[in-house]
Amino acid sequence: MIWFTSDTHFNHKNILEYCARPYYDVIEMNNQMIEQWNSQVRPQDTVYLLGDFTLSHDAVQIASWITKLKGSIKLIPGNHDWWIKEKKVIDYLQAYHKEDWARWEIRPWMDFLKHNKKKIIMSHYPLESWREDIHLHGHTHGKSAPKEGRLDVGWDNIPHKLISLDEIMAKFT
Repeated sequence: MIWFTSDTHFNHKNILEYCARPYYDVIEMNNQMIEQWNSQVRPQDTVYLLGDFTLSHDAVQIASWITKLKGSIKLIPGNHDWWIKEKKVIDYLQAYHKEDWARWEIRPWMDFLKHNKKKIIMSHYPLESWREDIHLHGHTHGKSAPKEGRLDVGWDNIPHKLISLDEIMAKFT
């Protein structure tokens, strides 16, 4: 199965207030997001994570989330994914969490997927215009203006937290 999400913002304290997330603190948020993710995703599934996984630069902390999340994860970086460019973080993940890090793939800032003759364009940021059938994005935390063929798949916009490819296709048929 293929899943989509964005803007998990692991360990981002201000996101609790900014998006009115229903958690007591970031520890509860991190644990609940992992639990929710793993209740939907099986190890053989693929998850497109459309940016802003975490604001943390702590390799040990990042590894603790990476090792717990199920699935093969394709990350399209967002504006808060600075940790990807930090050699110390990637070196740590490759050295000490090689098997878990191998399930992750860092994609370019935009990616495409074709399903049932429909072309899906994915990016962290919402696009104003595109030539594909469906545009999936994050970044706006449910505050982007509705536009035909476009969907914010962010953690704060989808009630089930992750949304499946089948659910997306049902919305756009």
